[in-house]
Parts: sequence; C-alpha cells; structure tokens
Amino acid sequence: MKVNFPRLFAKSLPKDFSRLPKEIQSAHFLPGHTAAVYCSAEIILNRLLPIILRQLGLADEWAKLLLKTTLMGCYIHDWGKVNQHFLGLMATESVHYQKHPQWLQTIKSELPTNDRNQVQQIIRHEILSGILVLQVPEFRQWLESCEDVDLLVAVWGAIGHHLKVDPTKEFVKTKGCGNAPLYVFCQHKIPSKPDSKPVRDDFRALLKIGTGSQLKLPPQLPNVKKSNWTQEELKYAVEAVTDECEAMAKTVGRNSDRQRFIAAVKATVIAADIAGSAVPEIANQRQWLRQVLEQVLSREDLQQVIDSRLNKKQPRGFQKSVAATKSRITLVKAGCGTGKTIAAYLWGLNWAINRKLFVLYPTTGTATQGFLDYGTLTEAETALMHSRSNIDLEVYQALINENDDHLENESRLQSFKAWIAKLIVGTVDSVLGLMQNNRKPIYAWIAIVQGAFVFDEVHAYDDKLFSALLRFIQTFKGAPILLMSASFTQEQLAKICVTVAELGEEMTEIEGPKDLEDLPRYQFQVVESFTDVLVDVAAALAANQKVLWVNNSVKSCVDTYNFAVNELVKYPNLDFSPLVYHARYRYKDRIERHSQVMSAFSQQTKGVLAVTNQICEMSLDLSADLLITPFAIFAALIQRLGRLNRQVKFDATGNLVLASGRICQAIFYPTNTPYPYTREQVKAGQEFVRELAELGEISQTDLMNAALKITGEPIAEYDSAWLDGLWCTSRESLREPGNTINVILAEDRQNIEKIAEEKRAKKGISKNKALAEEAQKWAVPVRLPRPISKLTDWKRFQKFYPIAPTDAVIYSEVTGACEQYKC
Repeated sequence: MKVNFPRLFAKSLPKDFSRLPKEIQSAHFLPGHTAAVYCSAEIILNRLLPIILRQLGLADEWAKLLLKTTLMGCYIHDWGKVNQHFLGLMATESVHYQKHPQWLQTIKSELPTNDRNQVQQIIRHEILSGILVLQVPEFRQWLESCEDVDLLVAVWGAIGHHLKVDPTKEFVKTKGCGNAPLYVFCQHKIPSKPDSKPVRDDFRALLKIGTGSQLKLPPQLPNVKKSNWTQEELKYAVEAVTDECEAMAKTVGRNSDRQRFIAAVKATVIAADIAGSAVPEIANQRQWLRQVLEQVLSREDLQQVIDSRLNKKQPRGFQKSVAATKSRITLVKAGCGTGKTIAAYLWGLNWAINRKLFVLYPTTGTATQGFLDYGTLTEAETALMHSRSNIDLEVYQALINENDDHLENESRLQSFKAWIAKLIVGTVDSVLGLMQNNRKPIYAWIAIVQGAFVFDEVHAYDDKLFSALLRFIQTFKGAPILLMSASFTQEQLAKICVTVAELGEEMTEIEGPKDLEDLPRYQFQVVESFTDVLVDVAAALAANQKVLWVNNSVKSCVDTYNFAVNELVKYPNLDFSPLVYHARYRYKDRIERHSQVMSAFSQQTKGVLAVTNQICEMSLDLSADLLITPFAIFAALIQRLGRLNRQVKFDATGNLVLASGRICQAIFYPTNTPYPYTREQVKAGQEFVRELAELGEISQTDLMNAALKITGEPIAEYDSAWLDGLWCTSRESLREPGNTINVILAEDRQNIEKIAEEKRAKKGISKNKALAEEAQKWAVPVRLPRPISKLTDWKRFQKFYPIAPTDAVIYSEVTGACEQYKC
C-alpha cells in the first residue's frame, strides 16, 4: 500500500526544525541535500582535480572524465531515498513529527517494522539508486546522454558511499518485510491529487539539478511510469546490476590507470557527501569549504617547526642528507635518537610545501588521544595540527546530526581533523587504512590526496600493514614518500626495492650517523621471573636513576605497578617517584600523566620508576638508566631499547660519548601469556635477545644487524578493498580490529555539562559547541564489551560518546579505567 509523505526526506527532522534557517531546512530534503553534495563536489574538484591526477599518476586526459563522473556519482547517490520504506523510517525518527503520533502510527501500521518497532527497509537506498539508474530505461537513456561520464563507475561511486556494498550479503532483505511491493516516488508530472504535489515537486527539483549544472542533462525530464517494485523484481534488478558490474570489473587491470581512476571517483563522492552533509549547517558554507581545502603547509610553517626542534643548533650531516634527497621515494635506516624527526621536517621543506605533511607511526592510538601517542610536540607543531580548530568546532555537531552510529560519528570527526590540519601526526592506519576502505582514512580523502608522507618505524609493520604500504607506494605515484626505520628486515628492504623499481623510479637510501649508531649503549640480562628484578630496580632508584618498566598490556602494566610499589616500600630509606602510564585515562588526565612522566625523567634529584605499556615505544622521548621488559616481538623490543641510554653529547675533545657516561642495563624476563603477540613472535624476540646478550656491550648497529638476520614467514600480500573491490565497496580490516572505544563515564556527565555551560556563557558560543569541546577532555578509551551489542543499551552523550554506566567502569586518576564487564 502506498503511504503519502509531505516531502522527500534526505534525513530525519530535529525537534527545532521549524526554527532553523531556510537553507538548513532545505538540506533535510532530497533536492537540498543533493544540491549541497553536488556543490561540495564542484568546490572540491575545482581545487583538487589536478592534485588528484598528480598524486595518483594519472595523465591530464583523465581530468574531464574524473570530474564529470564524480559529479554524476554525487548527483545520483541518494536517488534511492525516494522509496516509502526509507521515507517512513525518516518520518518516524523525526522528533519534529512526534506531535503527530496518529500519522506516525499509520506509517508503522502500513509499512514493515522490525523488533525495535522501526520501519524495516527491504533494500538499502544506495543499492536502489543503482537500480533506478541502470534498470529503469527512461532514467538510463537520459543519463547516458551526458558526455564525458562513465555512468557505470558513477553508479559504483553512488552505491558505495556508505561502504555497505558487500556481495556476500543479501541486497534484498525479504525477512520481516512482508509481501507488499515497494512504492518508489519517481514521478514528477503535475498530479491530479494535490496531497502528492510536494513530493513530485521535490523529485522534479532533484532531476533539474542535473540540467542546470556541468552535467548539462537534457531539459526534457524523463517520464517514468513504474512506481511499484515487487520483491522478485528487486531481486531480478539486483542480479542484473551485479552481472553488469562484474562484467565491467573483469576488464579493469590491477594497478592500472583505470583502477586508480575508479578508486578516486568513489573516494571523492564520499568526501563530497560528508562535506555536503555538514556544510549547509554552518555560516558562509562555500567559503568555509574553500578555506578548508587551502589548509596546506607554507615554507614559513615548516621552518618554524624545524627551528623549534633544533633550538638554535645546526642540523647534523645525516639530517642534511635526508633533506637534500632528489628522489620522490627515500628510505632512511637510522636508529632511535639519531634525529629522524628533524630530518623528516627538513625533508618536508623540499617535498611538502603546498601539501599536508603526514608523519605516521605504527602504534594503534585511540582517536581522542591525538598527538600524545606519537611524541612530545612543540608549540609550532601543535599549532599546525589544530590550525583552524578555533573556528571549526561548530561543524562537529553538523557532521553527526544525521547518524546515531557512534563509530561512524567518531570516524567522521577524526577525519575532519585531517581536513583542517596542515600537519597530521598520527597512526599509520589513518592513511594506509584507505587501502581497505577504513572509515577514517577514506573520509579524510581530501587531506590524503594533498599529502606528503613520512612512514616511521616501518620494521614494526605486520604483514597486512606492510602489504598496504607497498600498495600505497604503487598507487600514489606522485606522492613524496619518506620511509624510516631503525631496523628494516631483509625481506622488507627487498620488497620495497622491487616495488619502486617496478614503478621505473630510483630510490635513495640513506644510512644513519655511523658514529652515533656504533656507540655501545646496552648490556642485556635475562632472568627467570619479573620478581627477580626488584633488587636491581631498588639499587637503581637508590642511586637516583630512572627506571622504565614496560609491559605488554594495560592489565599487566597496572598489576606490575601495584606489585612494584607494594614490594619496594619494604626497602628502607628508598625515596623515589612511582608512576604508571598507559592509554586508558580521561584525555585530560592522560595529558597530566604524560607531563608527569616527562618531568620526572628530566629532574636529577631522586629516582623514578615509570611503569608503562607499549605506549612508551613511540611516544616518550626520554632516556632511562634501567629498562625492565618481558619478552615481546623483536620490533617492540627494539623500540623499548630506544628509550634506554638514549642521550649523547660531545666531550672536551670533540668525541661523541654517552651522556650517562656508562653502559646501561636492560633486563628481560619470560611472560606467562604472549598477548597481544603470538607465541612464535615472542619466541623469536627471546632468541633475538639471547643472541645479542652474548656480545656484551651492544650498539644500535648491533640491533639493526640482528634484525636483518631475522627470517620469518614470507611477507604475505593482501588485496586492497579500495582498489581491487571496484564496484564492491565495503570495509576490510587493515589489521586486527581494535578492542577499545572512547566513552564518557556516567559520573562525569554532570561535571562536563556544568563546565560547558560556564564556557558557553563566558565565550558566547553555542551549547553544542561547548559540550563537544569539553567532552573531548573527559573521554576515556575502554575495552569493548562482549558481545558488542551491549553498547546499544548505553545512552549517548551528544549522539556521539557512549556513556559507560557507573557499575561498568571503575576509574582511578592514578591507574586509569578498569572495566567490570566481560571484554
């Protein structure tokens, strides 16, 4: 049965809809939303089209096809929303219409509903968009009249814009949807019944967007008579569309220009949809988007970062060599503490001007933690990472208004931060995840496509990450790339060299400073149990030394801290500062913990014990006198050793010497559980340590040589969902899925609201902006509950952060969050 609706909805209507400005009201309906997405695409491509071509190594001949195919994808992306199931869902979820309960109940009685009493959709609107374009002759003939458009690729961009095109799942969901045909409102002629006129006016306005734009579609609009689709007709149409897509996909070569063109269309349609969803809700919308696209580095920006890092010192010869490279792809083999970060910024002076600079590490930091996962940044770096945050917080709410999926919202917000930053320091997932259609990087496409990239600590990549890196190098043929590591494996080096050679390019390889890397620093000791290290720890603390005790998990980190503090109090007259540091703190508390650890290691008056987990491997620029660690994967052990006896200086005769004046000890012990590594990885790490221990005094060169001898299984290759998926656009894992999510603690909610209200009154900003700004400071990463469906029972803060009930998480400002549920 046909259900009448007042308009063609693009999204649900909020409670205050009638008080919104007209342009924002318009964006809630299909013509207005489509126009906003289409306009965003035009602005994006006007600025980025030549940059996309350059970055992907596509010739200028691809320009018009890429432009118009992307615009067509944006134009048709939401056509499928004109069906009564989608419209019924939007109507019943609109707070604005809750004052009409009888009408809403009529909708639910006439349309299928699920066990949560929500209108059930027999087919996703994106898939229906593809059906209307390809299987309705009147539409297809009209659209095919547009020149310089690959209509099938435009459809791939349209159906994939929510990353839900997975051919292993059913596209037509008949269960719970009854037998009634699906009514589709795709008529535009003036109706005889006045109650359907607004809907037909909307559809006519939607079609006309394509006639008055760069697409230049014929002014004679197609007249489609078919409006009812049975389940069998939908299944037949899906099969026909699938067959056509599969046939086309077989003609696309791996790593071909056409494959990269298709991937670019899909990513740009997604970017335009995100921009079009947010832009109408902010002032000076077009100007805002243009300004965002211009957030790239100037020489002055980067020089300020370099000057702040060098602190009036001159760059080392090694750093100058990196800066002077003439190769688009450069590989640097240098140990921890050799100045690779400054070298990377100097490299950026030649390769990252008028681009964004991505400095990427293989840690798996949570989104809210931001740059704390990746080192202590200078004020100049921080300014470039948040260059527009003072004026862009207002867009946060716009980005999440249409979605109750907290993971989707978090992905949008984090990708948005890359849009507005000139410098992005973060996890490698934020870029290489693009290869597998991960949400954050694909949503950050307009930033990535303007990027120059520094991939640091490449030796720590697992097979999936490394395979994605190789595919990224093959795909981004115009992007400047700097690869850095303290210890590439032999197979990694060989794979990189072959990949670059296949591109027909030469890669420059630069070694680290030999005098620094050959300096003996370490001595290894292996003990039977972690309890055997207490005497050495106490002796070091009594001598006012700095002890770093690294663990393989947050739980073992907290347990070790409690054990050490309780046992060390038994040693008389031992005056020291005990600290525990990992990722599961409120963001504001984590900033404080980070500062406390850095400050404690910089003073000389008393001993310090810092108990951490892997967070220290790439985030703490400190130098310990004693390192304690369980066995782990060799790459992690090398990173931990990079925090031991790190500092050097020149003596009176000009020779490079250790600032500590002595060889420092690293003590290793077995672990009862290999998590988060495999037993084979831990065993290889143990053999790595025992072999080096026989050398006595050990240098960074020794570490690198030992790493080159490690032979494991051949590095596996993985397909890229973004590139190889072609018409199939769904998310695949870049590595094992993360097991944490950012939440707000229930007991913190009142404090957040109080502080936000004070800030709102003081600054004169909106309530939503004040709440969004304050909530970030209180967000806590906790482990996902099992089953994950439990999250649906947790309320949401600002439609974004799940609110953890008081009995779900116990929080201590000292030891952080402790989950009380099954994880």
